[in-house]
Amino acid sequence: MTHNVYTQQQLRCKSLPQLKRIYSEIGCTLEVNDRRCKDEWRNAIAKYQSAQLQKIDEQDIAQGEFDQYIADQAQAVAPEELNRRPSSGCCTRRINSKRNIFLPPRILRR
Repeated sequence: MTHNVYTQQQLRCKSLPQLKRIYSEIGCTLEVNDRRCKDEWRNAIAKYQSAQLQKIDEQDIAQGEFDQYIADQAQAVAPEELNRRPSSGCCTRRINSKRNIFLPPRILRR
């Protein structure tokens, strides 16, 4: 679920009940010491949002590193291009001209 990201300026325009509602909606878990003070609610919301954005950035970096690792492993296991047609030989597949698909040689011998 995604939530709006509020700026300090937007939060300054909110009333205390609105700040409490925003705090609940975004799932903020930071402690608010003085529950009557709007600044406490604003700071808690801002800190929580900042931490969430940091987590997203770290997840994006980790996903990119993981994707590169998988690509490197695939290249190490199968270094040749995947789009190349197999060379002729006893174990190669042939193209069925009617359906334009690859078939193993044993199926074509029938």
